[in-house]
Amino acid sequence: MPLECIWLDHRLVGLSDESAGVRLHFANGGEVVAGVVAGADGVHSTARRYVCGDVAPVHSGEIGFRGVIPAGKSQDLPNPTSLHVWCGPGTHVVYYGLDRGELVNLLAVYKPHRLPAWTRSSDRVPATRAQALAIFAEYSWDRRILDLVRNIEGDMSFWALAELPRLPRWSRGRVILLGDAAHAPLPHQGQGAGLAIEDAYALGALLAKGGLQDYGSAFEAFETLRKRRALMVQAYSRAAGRAYKFRGDAATTRDASWSSLPQRIGWIHRYREEETVPLPALSDTNRT
Repeated sequence: MPLECIWLDHRLVGLSDESAGVRLHFANGGEVVAGVVAGADGVHSTARRYVCGDVAPVHSGEIGFRGVIPAGKSQDLPNPTSLHVWCGPGTHVVYYGLDRGELVNLLAVYKPHRLPAWTRSSDRVPATRAQALAIFAEYSWDRRILDLVRNIEGDMSFWALAELPRLPRWSRGRVILLGDAAHAPLPHQGQGAGLAIEDAYALGALLAKGGLQDYGSAFEAFETLRKRRALMVQAYSRAAGRAYKFRGDAATTRDASWSSLPQRIGWIHRYREEETVPLPALSDTNRT
């Protein structure tokens, strides 16, 4: 992409209709009129307010703690660079390798009896190792998991997990929503960014096929194509978060079913958007 097409330090704060298109208003005072707007501005989307009013994300009641650990400080773990999920009553931990196995990314989740006061005004706050250890030690976590927390380097944060409820529509006029702005899931299937990439490919292919002047047809086809998958991934992410924290007989039943998990959720990870919406041939795009 040409560098002149990328503008940094432009936080969108509003949109307004004009005869020539949609005017985008930015926090730095800048403005631009666009013929088509793809609003991929996250779970607290400004574009979403324009499309369907104030639809707020819904907290799941869970708090996540994130951090990154050098792989050399996690040698007691079984293969720390692969994906692991550790389950416990009211809590679970996910970790996996980053940067060619040099780092381990940790997400530790717990569900308190009551959400902390900071969640009423923010979805994320800075955290310390001591704070995290005090919380997760109460859940009697394995020493190896607590050691991961002790060895975190760099920024740490607590994160109030939330998802977006089903929207009445994904587009209005010349504006369409993508990614978390349209269908933010909980993180328990690791699909938030993946869904956004699939969205971007599908919308690009549909617009390339019909041309920007036919954006209305592309938007309608896009929502029809993408909505079912996005809602199903949201539902499976929600279910996974609950199952990871089961207790008693429910946990026993869950553990007995692990061997069938690849068959039950494989459809999420095998999906290939380019097989559903192939890009038009170059000669076709030249004609449009």
